[in-house]
Amino acid sequence: MKPFAKFSLTLTCFAILFFSGSASAEAATYTVPGNYSTIQSCVNAAQAGDTCLVSAGTYNESISTARSGTALSRIYIKAANSNKPSVNGLSFGHAYVTVDGFRINNTGTAVSVGGGGSYCEILNSEFN
Repeated sequence: MKPFAKFSLTLTCFAILFFSGSASAEAATYTVPGNYSTIQSCVNAAQAGDTCLVSAGTYNESISTARSGTALSRIYIKAANSNKPSVNGLSFGHAYVTVDGFRINNTGTAVSVGGGGSYCEILNSEFN
């Protein structure tokens, strides 16, 4: 086999292997309401790297994490603007989730952290 043909064949095999295994999901941003009618349905759909942007309002629901993010791709549940959305509670059962800009109301336990809820964050939020 000629050197050029050998190089071309090697390069073609490398390209096939490289590109066939390199497909990765892009991080998505979902809105509530908009893409989802409830925060929990958005959280249930979110994958590592995704963001649930929540508009201001009172949401009569308690939020429970559905899956973990990763150290490099957290799952974000964020207020869409400076007006804090209000929820009835928050439960972390998965790792690498960040909640940012909420008002968390509850007459009992406002936030709970289960065994899998490590490396979670609550930022810029109020507790009532």
